[in-house]
Amino acid sequence: MSAITNEQVAELLEKSAAYIENLVATQAQSAQEERIKEASDLAQQISDATGDEIDSDTVAKIAEVAPEVSDILRKFAGTSSQVDSLGGPETDSDNVKVAHSMSSADRSFLGWLTS
Repeated sequence: MSAITNEQVAELLEKSAAYIENLVATQAQSAQEERIKEASDLAQQISDATGDEIDSDTVAKIAEVAPEVSDILRKFAGTSSQVDSLGGPETDSDNVKVAHSMSSADRSFLGWLTS
């Protein structure tokens, strides 16, 4: 039976530590790439909603925020494109349509009320 020396144990521990460090670094890199991808998608949604371009520094900052903040930004960016424009100008065809749909008695009554 061969005995394991202290050098062999130390070498095994060093190789195990290097393997674990490499594994953790790979997982961290993968997670960072995923956060950057999600941040880029979110930045594109915000850009579409606001009409402003978002630079890569801002995308990197978005990637570092808490998930709750990202969710709030995503909700904002997702709903802002669904808001209709308010206070737009009236078209003349709308006014004419309303005026022609009333009977002459209604128009004269409305004229009496407004005078």
